[in-house]
Amino acid sequence: MTKSNNAQFNICPFLGLTDDQTSHMAFTSAENICYQCSPNVQIKLTHQNDFCLDSKFKSCPVYVKGAGKPMPTDLIYDEREDQQFVPLPMDRRILWISAAFAGIFLITSLFFFLNRENSMVEFPAPPSSFNPSQISTFTAVLPLNSSAIQNPQITSSPDSNLPLPMGTFTISPFPTLTSTAPTSTITAIVRLTDTATAPTSMEVPPFSLEVPIGKKQQYIIHRVLNGENLPTLIETYETSLETILAVNPDLVIPIRIDALIIIPIKALNPAGLPKLEPYQVTHDKITPTQLAEQLKTDLSSFISVNSLEANEELVYGNWVLVPR
Repeated sequence: MTKSNNAQFNICPFLGLTDDQTSHMAFTSAENICYQCSPNVQIKLTHQNDFCLDSKFKSCPVYVKGAGKPMPTDLIYDEREDQQFVPLPMDRRILWISAAFAGIFLITSLFFFLNRENSMVEFPAPPSSFNPSQISTFTAVLPLNSSAIQNPQITSSPDSNLPLPMGTFTISPFPTLTSTAPTSTITAIVRLTDTATAPTSMEVPPFSLEVPIGKKQQYIIHRVLNGENLPTLIETYETSLETILAVNPDLVIPIRIDALIIIPIKALNPAGLPKLEPYQVTHDKITPTQLAEQLKTDLSSFISVNSLEANEELVYGNWVLVPR
């Protein structure tokens, strides 16, 4: 963690932590927020690397707009960035590379050791008294009658002149007949009752992306996918360009991949629709009253748009709509 100082010309002076404006992480982190914009929100990691933690912060669009302006949606931190590759410092990279080579060496050594153990397994030699020439072939063919089974005739194979060895022979008639008692077949017919339900996939929790928010007028916070554009979104959600522009006053057109757009569902008339911003909750167990005060928005509008109770608890990661 680093103390912020306006004299630091190579780091943005408006970079700080959620609960401490005078401190910030000296590296790209989800804990860094921008105090130049309103509301104060987390900053996209790539933007932190390119502007906030660099001497180019004066060319940052948020810095240029001045204090109190909303953060563009495409610069707001997204938790999926944590899953992307972030270059490690040189000393940590050397540590990871060394660990990888050590793991490869250990696996290779174990592989050769096991192969060597398997190659050293000795199989017992056959007994010295074993003589293949002493093997005779016996054929017993019995007709399917009881007298033949009771008095079998055993002969040696024509090409064997060896005497029959002493021993016990087990004779089975060919073919083998198995007598079984007749059994009845019972067919069970199982019918599904009204209480039987097919398994369903896991439900998406409320206040998530792509989940409708609100009751009287529903909205969806949508993340733009590759190949999508405004006409496809308008057709999918049965809305209009005018209503999308009404609730997204700072929408950048053409829309870009991963941009967040608030879409009014089945709304063709923009009249009466509020200007909204998407916001992801950064604290656990925070009430709408506390969050509205933190985001400096009207509490009644905030509760109405999101269909919330004043004392309802929101949790970390929830997405809500902020009226502006």
